Amino acid sequence: MEAGSVVRAVFEFLPSVSEELPLFTGDVIEVLSVVDEFWLLGIKDGVTGQFPSTFVEPVTIPSTKTGENLYVCISDFNSVDAGNLPLKRA
Repeated sequence: MEAGSVVRAVFEFLPSVSEELPLFTGDVIEVLSVVDEFWLLGIKDGVTGQFPSTFVEPVTIPSTKTGENLYVCISDFNSVDAGNLPLKRA
């Protein structure tokens, strides 16, 4: 993994020090830098911290055209109302 890549947590990680970033399965994190072979520095929900590289997997981001936005679902959404699109957390 490298700076600028996006990863998804496959395991829960609870920090033992304040510099670490808590992870919950399914969380999507932007990698800011590689600390060493075991740790990454990333940002999730506006919070920056270190997390273990072995707790995440790379996410392939589809290419977008200029002016297009890509959104990631962070919570499941179901509706009984017709016309609403159900969403599953990425």
